[in-house]
This record gives sequence, structure tokens and C-alpha cells, in this order.
Amino acid sequence: MASKLLVIVALVTFCVVNFGNAAHSIDQCADPSLATTLICSKDIKESGKFLKVLEEVIDCPESGVINHKITCIKVTNKLGEDGGDAEIVSGGVDYYNVEISLISQRSKGLDYHIEIYTNNKTSLN
Repeated sequence: MASKLLVIVALVTFCVVNFGNAAHSIDQCADPSLATTLICSKDIKESGKFLKVLEEVIDCPESGVINHKITCIKVTNKLGEDGGDAEIVSGGVDYYNVEISLISQRSKGLDYHIEIYTNNKTSLN
């Protein structure tokens, strides 16, 4: 009995540590003065579906190549605590692209505003 309880406690701890740390919003903009050129701006709004978890993946740029490194990423969850989680999957600040995953809470929707900026001083060599 004690070993079963220990396994359950370990499993719950694992879930809290690995899945409980995602952020509702992202604000990676250490120096706002470097956020001079808006390259991506999106509003993602999707109604919740009963017992479903919604996922949306956003790429910036959507296609092609940008010539300047990303300097600022702002992903604002407009649903507050009822909102899901936003996570940078690849790229990001100091890269030339970013992929962001938005995941809703079960039965809840998505409502995010996304802004991604560059600066003309951070160009490709």
C-alpha cells in the first residue's frame, strides 16, 4: 500500500513540475528600444469546445525569411486564469524566426494577441 502511495505522489509531482510551469502569456522584451519594426501581429480567437483542448501553432514569419533577428516577443492571453498556455517551441529572441504553441484549457477557448518585433541593427551577416 505504501509503495502505491509513493508512486502516486511521484506521478503527481512529475505532472506539476513538468506541466504546471507553462505561462499564460509571454513577454520577452528585455530592451523595448530594440523593438522598432513590427513583423508579425495576430489576434487568435477560438471558442472552446466541450471537453476538448484546442491547440494553435503560430509561425513568424509565416513563410520566407526575414533579414533581422527578432528582438521582442509579446503574447498576451486575454482570458486570464481561464486561458491556456503559450510556449515558444523553436526560435525566438535573437533568432530569425519563432514558432509559438498556444494550448487551451479543457473546454475553454483561445484568445491571444501576438506581437513580434525586430530591429534593423540585427541583420543577417
